Amino acid sequence: MTKRKGMREYAPSNVTPDGDYVVGKGKPPDSGKFRVGDGRQRGRRRKGTKNLATDLREELDARVTVTVGGASKKISRQRAIVMRLADNATKGQNPAIAMTLDYQQRLVGPLLAKEEEAEKSTNRPNWSLLSMEERQFVEYALSKVHGLKYTDRVPQLVAAPSYGPVVVSTDPLNQESGEGGKRESEVD
Repeated sequence: MTKRKGMREYAPSNVTPDGDYVVGKGKPPDSGKFRVGDGRQRGRRRKGTKNLATDLREELDARVTVTVGGASKKISRQRAIVMRLADNATKGQNPAIAMTLDYQQRLVGPLLAKEEEAEKSTNRPNWSLLSMEERQFVEYALSKVHGLKYTDRVPQLVAAPSYGPVVVSTDPLNQESGEGGKRESEVD
């Protein structure tokens, strides 16, 4: 057996005829191995035991009876803790105030930002990109769709548009112009 760089040379009694070793890295001696029939599962939780997160979630979800303003209510323990924290902050306890404001910034702030983003992403036009005439036309169209009344100034804009002649295509399958057809006639 030739010695390669980084390889150890094993004792002759520890080497098999094919050049492999009997005891070494990943091959513990028989005295260190588990005995046959030893069915213990080492390093694992027993089946059915719960981790800390599950136990905490169950305890915080448990219902308790509290008296709020003279009336009894059944609420979760988590809700009761939050109510007590808010009450202590209202009474002027500085640690409770700091904790409440910290939770509000870390937990409630991102939720409000998501709600604002959802409101912005509705299917409404970006008003800052539209001209006054386009805004009026969109408002008129939306009022018609929703069955609302709108002033008479927009139908005049519709009757006399300021954006030039309308091009009518007679061949919708022609792909030359890139708009679905070639331009043959103009309507004023």
